[in-house]
Amino acid sequence: MRSMTGFGQAQGETARRRISVALQTVNHRHLDLVLRLPEELRGRDAELRERLGRRLHRGRCELSVAIQPVTSDRPAVRVDLEAVRALHEAVRPLVEEGRLEPRLTLGDLLRAGALVQVAAVEPIGEEELALAERLMGEALDQAVIARAFEGDRIREFLARGLADLSGHVAELEGRRAEVARRSFDQLRQRIAELAAGVGVTEERIAQEAAVLADRADIREELDRLRAHLEQFAAVCADEGAIGRRLDFLTQELMRELNTVGSKSRDVDLTRRVVEAKAVCEQLREQVQNVE
Repeated sequence: MRSMTGFGQAQGETARRRISVALQTVNHRHLDLVLRLPEELRGRDAELRERLGRRLHRGRCELSVAIQPVTSDRPAVRVDLEAVRALHEAVRPLVEEGRLEPRLTLGDLLRAGALVQVAAVEPIGEEELALAERLMGEALDQAVIARAFEGDRIREFLARGLADLSGHVAELEGRRAEVARRSFDQLRQRIAELAAGVGVTEERIAQEAAVLADRADIREELDRLRAHLEQFAAVCADEGAIGRRLDFLTQELMRELNTVGSKSRDVDLTRRVVEAKAVCEQLREQVQNVE
């Protein structure tokens, strides 16, 4: 069993680049991958999504990768000073004649491409790409381990809740026979009161009371509750993505408990149903965290 909550991070650097990776996963109904990659890694988006999908099956996953220079990796700018001086001397007569402005601006230099040369920042190489791949793998491993650790904690909680809920169902089963007998007696008495003076036989009254009492009986609901509890325990023992199956089973458990509560006319039975529903709701909340 794995949780959908986890976190992993890794950092490393080469002689030229420092790379940081952070991966966080939280609850989500489906697998939702959000990748925040630098321009140098955009071409690997599809490959990374496939890689993440092999390890993560549900949850919102946010992967962030940052690549920064180790030193001040600014573009190198070189101005050909000799050429600028020569140009200035060459146009001096025109300036003296008033044909040109005697001022040389930065814009003038940039438009004269040969006078100013800008060396582009060196792109990341295979060494940096290999480091980024390794760091992303480390962050993913950490997140998966964290999800497994949290999943073990949830499994323990579910096991305790399952035991509590099984105990409540056993109490309901122990109370069922007495409630059914009392319900039959009450229905029989009520039918007899309503049929007074009509000439209905005692046998007929007993038959009608038995039919109504059988409709109010909770034996079938208890049988289904026990079956759901057994299946819930079996699914918890499985590996892989089991969150949706557990969520469905908690819904079925709650549905049966609601039916038992709607049939109940006994105060003690109703109290036990309310307690069982509280435990089932706690199970449902935890199941929302299971992958």
